[in-house]
Amino acid sequence: MKNWFYIIFSIVLTTSALSSCSDGYKTNAHSDLIVQRLTCSAEENKGDLFQCHEKSFFNGLQRSADYSHTGNYSCKTNKSAPYAFTVEFRNVKKGELIHAEIWFKSAKPSKVGNVIISDNKTVQYDSNCFTAKTEGEWTLMTNTFKAIKDYDVVKVYGLNSTNSDIYFDDASIVRMSSTPKPPVTDSTLRIYIPPHQFSLLDSFLTEGRKEMILRKEFKKYVKGFILQKGDSTPVKLRLKGDWTDHLKTDKYSLRIKTSGNNAYNGLKSFSIQNPETRGMMLEWYIHQICAEEDLLTTRYDFVNVEINGEIKGAYALEEHFDKQLLEARNRREGPIVKLDEEGLWQLNYDLETKPRKVLSPAFMSSTILPFKKNRTHKSATLHEQFLVAQSNLNKYKNLESDPNNYVNLEAFAKYIAILDLGNVDHAQAWHNQRQYYNPVTAKLEPILYDCFQDKQHITGRRLFYLVDEVLTERRPTNLNLALLRDVNFRDFYLSYIQKLGSVDYI
Repeated sequence: MKNWFYIIFSIVLTTSALSSCSDGYKTNAHSDLIVQRLTCSAEENKGDLFQCHEKSFFNGLQRSADYSHTGNYSCKTNKSAPYAFTVEFRNVKKGELIHAEIWFKSAKPSKVGNVIISDNKTVQYDSNCFTAKTEGEWTLMTNTFKAIKDYDVVKVYGLNSTNSDIYFDDASIVRMSSTPKPPVTDSTLRIYIPPHQFSLLDSFLTEGRKEMILRKEFKKYVKGFILQKGDSTPVKLRLKGDWTDHLKTDKYSLRIKTSGNNAYNGLKSFSIQNPETRGMMLEWYIHQICAEEDLLTTRYDFVNVEINGEIKGAYALEEHFDKQLLEARNRREGPIVKLDEEGLWQLNYDLETKPRKVLSPAFMSSTILPFKKNRTHKSATLHEQFLVAQSNLNKYKNLESDPNNYVNLEAFAKYIAILDLGNVDHAQAWHNQRQYYNPVTAKLEPILYDCFQDKQHITGRRLFYLVDEVLTERRPTNLNLALLRDVNFRDFYLSYIQKLGSVDYI
């Protein structure tokens, strides 16, 4: 099952990589940004250097006539000589981009060569190494590196991390002064933040980047506008995210709320974030499965973003928790609830910053909150429904038996099966779960979101990862334990695992 899922992800990721990277660098569309363009085959070597037109590449002593992609030679690698076509770039400045492509052929089809871009100390964007295309027994691997600071040296090389022979050939590397920006079109999300408001947001951004956790005081709203088709829509914006990885690049994450009766593409509130914070295309793919299976999920797509005239590039846009989410999935309006996670982030902050490590019961002390609190409590109907939803979520939190009395078992079984298909446990953490109270059934339904999963970890996890926790009960914060003890839930769960994991479905 994992292999099929990985293949589908690879197809989606490859399509993205080719359309956004490879094709662009092979044309002159961004020629004004190109600092260096290097190509090298293994046809000529002098000692340990491959002699190429623009610059010499290392590992020339590994030239081999066994196989070649073009010409007569390639660079042979193995356990004792794992590197191929190594080249160094000096004085790489913050914001520069390096895109590398190298062909490889493995003596064993199951063994894969990689393209690595490293700053000599840590590897940046290793998960951006994609299979771009194949020609016979040869495969093209690509990787893209964007410098997040200045570097003295950045190395690019092919890597064989296996015990088998792998041959590399025809390396092509482009160094650019900055990331190519897509043009502004009618579909671009254009945001304008007045100078005094932007200065305030920028101060939150500067202070937030100094810490690991984005604290509440840095999440205050500022005023701005969305510009579309000659009109301006007033909005409120704030920094978004729990961990400050959401702030580490110039594509920082924002929560955006429209004012009054205004909306943006039918959304009253939504978030935009660097696609890298959600595993690039992986999150999007899970959302498509949810939509097909009629499971509640946030609408999730990609959009080109401009802020105060500066093109930021592609962002992931995700709907926030409002009645429009329910309407889009043909559900009647009802409360959306969660467990308050403020105590958890305060605990994490204290553990990082204070000398005495004092644990607090963040989960057990968490209260149940509704989204759109003012609207919920002002409406007699919604307030009454919230009280029932609160009671149901308390039962779910306390692992009470007979879960069919307070949750929709089939919906939860489908929810966990989809997450298990993608080896996504992040969305099942107690502080990431969101529940909708369905006033028709008087039960909770899960809303799937934040199902981030890094591509390189997909094959490292296992299905049924909760089963050992049911047996040992070693994680009392696992909200799904009561479900997995229920025989009816297990029947639903296994039926969906069989459906979703079948070759026909994939």
